[in-house]
Amino acid sequence: MLRLGFFREFKFEGEDMVLLTGTNEDIRVLNDRIGAALSNSLDVVALHDLASVAPNHKLELFAVLKSLPKAHANAATFFWRCFSEEFPQVEGKLSALMNCRNGHHYFDLEGSNVTFMVSVGEYSDEWWQMNG
Repeated sequence: MLRLGFFREFKFEGEDMVLLTGTNEDIRVLNDRIGAALSNSLDVVALHDLASVAPNHKLELFAVLKSLPKAHANAATFFWRCFSEEFPQVEGKLSALMNCRNGHHYFDLEGSNVTFMVSVGEYSDEWWQMNG
């Protein structure tokens, strides 16, 4: 199961962080979902609808596949740019996570200083129960 949360001053880094975690298979499904959405000319994928969002760290996270929104009212709404020209790089990072025991990759969120990290094997269900 994908898990998702927005953490202020996350761990040692002290940076605000959007954290998305899952198993290798979860990351494969995420990658496939974004790729299929691109193939079907969709505009966005609401990733928060695909994941279990931490109740104390709620957010909306969209993979944006075409034009970016001009503005958004909610401070906890984030946009991950996955246009077709960027997708090979996104897919490469996600593929690496699909094939490792544990690790993470960072991605940029459009128009935000918040860090976005996708992780495999580093944050257990117990960690989410304690921190989510």
